Amino acid sequence: MYKKYGKLICIYDLENHKTIKYDDSSKSLLDDKGKVLCFQIENEEDFIYNDKNISFENFPWKTYYKINKELLSNDKKNNTKINAWNHWFYNGKNEERSFSYTNNTNGHRARFGNLFFLNMCLHLFSIKYNLKSSYKYETEFNELGVYFHKGSKIYSKNYLLTDYNFENLLESDASAKNVIINNDVWFHTKRFCTIIKTYFTENKLFSKIIEKNHYRDRYNNNNDLFIHIRLGDVENITKNLFLYYENTIQLIKFNNGYIASDNFDHEICLYLSKKHNLKFINENEIKTIMFASTCKHIILSGGTFSWLIAFLAINSKNIFYPELKEKWYGDIFSFNNWNAVNLDY
Repeated sequence: MYKKYGKLICIYDLENHKTIKYDDSSKSLLDDKGKVLCFQIENEEDFIYNDKNISFENFPWKTYYKINKELLSNDKKNNTKINAWNHWFYNGKNEERSFSYTNNTNGHRARFGNLFFLNMCLHLFSIKYNLKSSYKYETEFNELGVYFHKGSKIYSKNYLLTDYNFENLLESDASAKNVIINNDVWFHTKRFCTIIKTYFTENKLFSKIIEKNHYRDRYNNNNDLFIHIRLGDVENITKNLFLYYENTIQLIKFNNGYIASDNFDHEICLYLSKKHNLKFINENEIKTIMFASTCKHIILSGGTFSWLIAFLAINSKNIFYPELKEKWYGDIFSFNNWNAVNLDY
């Protein structure tokens, strides 16, 4: 439940049955340990549903610019409601751009791996409350065999989801409302991973993944190794990266080996490829996940894209991931049949 204090929302803690206090000095909502639970609401229009039939009069143009920052002009005089509307009406609709955070993940800055968590959270709430929902990268996830609930209901009140309240709201008997998913949430928890895995298993959804996979004939029909090497933005915070891959490869007996990476010219990729006769897989995200998830052995990097490969690797025998001290993701590598590799060599 929520109560408004000025421009802020106060969350009612369903688990502990108490109202979380609002700290006026920092303009944020805090739990009893001082952890920030909610951001400040700047505009009520942020929470309009992303309806393609919206009128010019009701169009939340400030939020449209906020979500689609690349549309902002250096000349502030051009950042007007009429210019935002014209872009939405003639281009934004077809480009599936968003002007709202309500029942919607299109406005989130996350990339593909993170969007799986965000979309699955919205999907489960959409089932719970029959929400009319919109999903970022929906077409790409459908290609993988992952489908999301659309629903038909839009409510007059909203739940603002945070990384601290979403699980309790999802599993409670709280009354039906819209859900708001803004750029401050990621849903990276061990408990949510278990919820997703249980949902896929109980609804036999992995069979749809197999059916849609272009490489489905490879399931249980190879002794191949797939390695995902993420470099780029995380290389400097991942220590002993080379030793992790080299030492883990030594644990596996395989016939054919493959590498996918964001930098095939990096010395790690070039060395491992040459030494172990590994082939580069330079495909888009969907085909990479499809192929990788059919391999018998998988060595992951950190992050949600690697996690998604392993999650969909239904019949893989060995899955290894690095146990990092400095993580840019939450507690998601939590399944018992995945093997953690300590990087403190």
